[in-house]
Amino acid sequence: MLIGASLVRRLPARLVGSVCFLFALILAMGLAAPSAALAGDAFFKGTDIPLDNPDWMADLSDGLLLSQISLPGTHDTMARGCDLLADCQVAPLADQLQAGVRALDIRCASDSGAQGNYFSLWHGPYCRLGTFDQVADDCQTFLAAHPEETIVMRIRQEPALTNPKLLFTDMFKWYRDVKYPGLFADIGDGSTIPTLGQVRGNVVVLQDYDYSPFWGIRYITPGSHPPFDSQDSYVVPFSKAGFDAKWAGIYDHLYATNAGNRTSTWYVNWLSGGTQTYPERVAGGYSGGFSATGMNDRTLALLRGSALLDPPSGSGSAKAPLVRTGTLMMDFPGPGLIQAIINLNPGVPRRFTDVSGSPYETAIYELAARQIILGFQDSTFRPDADVTRQQFAKMIVKTLGLPVTGTEVCRFKDVDAQVGADPFYPSKYVAVCADHNIAYGYPGNLFKPLLSISRQQLITMVARAAALPEPPAGYEPGFFAGQFSADHYQNARKAAYAGLLDGLGGVGPSYDFFAPASRGECAQLLYNLLQEH
Repeated sequence: MLIGASLVRRLPARLVGSVCFLFALILAMGLAAPSAALAGDAFFKGTDIPLDNPDWMADLSDGLLLSQISLPGTHDTMARGCDLLADCQVAPLADQLQAGVRALDIRCASDSGAQGNYFSLWHGPYCRLGTFDQVADDCQTFLAAHPEETIVMRIRQEPALTNPKLLFTDMFKWYRDVKYPGLFADIGDGSTIPTLGQVRGNVVVLQDYDYSPFWGIRYITPGSHPPFDSQDSYVVPFSKAGFDAKWAGIYDHLYATNAGNRTSTWYVNWLSGGTQTYPERVAGGYSGGFSATGMNDRTLALLRGSALLDPPSGSGSAKAPLVRTGTLMMDFPGPGLIQAIINLNPGVPRRFTDVSGSPYETAIYELAARQIILGFQDSTFRPDADVTRQQFAKMIVKTLGLPVTGTEVCRFKDVDAQVGADPFYPSKYVAVCADHNIAYGYPGNLFKPLLSISRQQLITMVARAAALPEPPAGYEPGFFAGQFSADHYQNARKAAYAGLLDGLGGVGPSYDFFAPASRGECAQLLYNLLQEH
């Protein structure tokens, strides 16, 4: 057990006895060391979340109400560096904001010391976390650099720790009006949910203390006060049944959010839990006397394939695709989970978790912004994966902007009429490619649609699409005819001269043009074609 004297030393003397009793009770419960993984796509217990989303709200419409935005948030945002029972985060606030977190949970008590009166930060009665000034400083610095963003901040009073001589509302008024003027949004009496356009560059307070005047939107724990509808079952029994019951509550609230009226109701869903076990177990899972998947992994699996997962036992919700989450408050959120929430917002350019540092990163994001190549539900792009011939037919037709009407007749007998939700895929896209002499197919009226497209086929299709002229007779491209089959060398020579092979890694005398082309390589050639076209 890692809790004990280190925490007791941080306590006011009046609380030492009660907390020592709490620790004794926890020891009697037999809570052993946690078994959650330290880092992953859904659960990340590290100081630097590998995700860069400082400006994701900039592309959202000003007219969106904050309740209409899918917001990633952190429960007990500043609860780090205490002990296993209290820690809910590892990443500092600045790193959380950089990764895309936009909803914070800040627990305060009015306090006094050598520096004067101030808000101290706590997680419950036993872990002192610093001062509110540190939170406000980080938010102010971030919003100054990213003025199109906004931060939602629940400020909760910890009454048992508050100095009764210092009125909580007076203390916040000093922060709001004197020390940080202009940081906190002025939203009147807080009776209406503001639009994003009204509060860009500001912190919007969810006021979790029952005193007037109200300088934020009134949020009274457990979040059932209008306009909020909140799920916050934070007591999680240390058992598989306890974990499953917590998940059923999260699941049902996600589907209530999906179906609800978000213009009048702000849905908040707390993935966090503990009390009878460690927060990191609830978030990241446990494998010991029993095995239970954590709430973060379950939520990410649901966001990635919601229509495929059966509802948990006891849930009243039916299977259906999730298109929104409301505000999700999480412990130790991983990059994939944060990104999956952000990606549900209409108008946000897709961000992928696996293309940072790729030589094809610029091309991938340019094509994704144009909806030419999309990623996968798990927020990856998979730049090294193969591409089938029918997939590339759709990509190049969309790159060129060729019309697809649905009346096209596909001449190849091995191409299916429709696969998936797109009524034109694959047969109509393949037909358009053939009609424009971009793709010729194979003898016997075959297209071989599921065959991985080779690098030489990729280059030939792009060269045909660009209608490239012959290069000068003496032009040497840096590779040789013996590296190709049939007519592909001449098309590759044209493409190299026109600059269509620029950025394609490794092209030269040892390059394998027969190998399957990757998604990243396809993106690079199509990006080059856009510049040419």
